[in-house]
Amino acid sequence: GKYPDGVPAVKFDAKSLPVPYFLPDQPEVRAELAEYYQSVARLDHGVGLVMKELEAAKQLDNTLVIFLSDNGIPFPGAKTTLYDPGIHLPLIVRKPGQKAGVTCPAMASWTDVAPTILDWCGVKPEPAGKKAYELPGRSLLPVLEDEKPEGWGTVFASHQF
Repeated sequence: GKYPDGVPAVKFDAKSLPVPYFLPDQPEVRAELAEYYQSVARLDHGVGLVMKELEAAKQLDNTLVIFLSDNGIPFPGAKTTLYDPGIHLPLIVRKPGQKAGVTCPAMASWTDVAPTILDWCGVKPEPAGKKAYELPGRSLLPVLEDEKPEGWGTVFASHQF
């Protein structure tokens, strides 16, 4: 289809794409992967536009940006599964002033998103014993620039319909 003005139509050569290990290397799969990667390229462009708007509005330096996906790639053995391709999801956090380009290997869970946002906003958890409700997860802010964080090597996942 035709994209709106300014949105690049990035094309991928289906024949040269690497096929994930859990998918059959068939022309149909390669064609679907090429379309999927094209949609990811459009999304990437859109995220760039949002970042430019934050910068133009002079809000980039006081905005926590969290980019994540809610499931794996839309293929069998990935989307909505507990296999690695279904739970090893994109998570990019940009905190103003942090060192750029750091890949933190912490195993995060989406239960960590709310505590991260609350931490960014300065909301402190109540002391132990005074909590009306224990919020699951923990803030990612302390480990964003840590390339070897301790205590972040495990996540738990469940799945049901």
